[in-house]
Parts: sequence; C-alpha cells; structure tokens
Amino acid sequence: VVAAGAFLKGERGSPPPTDVHACRFGIWLDTQGVRRYGTHRAFARIDQAHRQAHAVLDELLTLHARGGAHGALARLGERDVWRDILLDELKALTRSTHRPAPTDETLAKLD
Repeated sequence: VVAAGAFLKGERGSPPPTDVHACRFGIWLDTQGVRRYGTHRAFARIDQAHRQAHAVLDELLTLHARGGAHGALARLGERDVWRDILLDELKALTRSTHRPAPTDETLAKLD
C-alpha cells in the first residue's frame, strides 16, 4: 500500500506487485497468516479487504500508466479506505486471539 502510493507520487521508480499473492502482506497471508488464523472469521475479512485494496491499486496503476497520473493521485483516498478496513480487521483478529496488535511499523514492513 505504501509502495503504491510512493510510486504514484513519483517517489519510487517502479510500481509494486499488483498480484495479491506477490506483495509481502499477501505472502504472509498465504503462509503464516492462514496457518495461524485461517479459521478465524476476521481472517476472511482481512483477505477480502486485501483483495479490494489490490483491485483499487490495480485500477490506479492502470490509470497512471495510461497518462492519468493526476487522476490516479486524486483517487488515492480509495486505497486508504481499504487500508483502514484492513488495519481495523487486523486489530480485531489480534483482539480475538489475545495476541498483541501489530504496530504500524511492523505492518509497514509487510508492504
């Protein structure tokens, strides 16, 4: 999520992976995440929010590639909505499993 924003703002030279399974968070979801939390209801909501965030980012990156950089930047808030939902669901998951919530720093490392 952070990498895509940086790319759209011209702060990163290449776009991040758009495949939901190729970003660091997607890799975590598909491996450690599903093993540890796959049976929790919140995990399914996390997966869905992650997929929606990628769908929006894919649209924004496509728009950017077609010369619509300003339009893509104007719509960056759509990505933030899904990011916030994802973070809320992660916090709900950690509360339900009695594990400490991941810090913003930890989550940034997954992007």
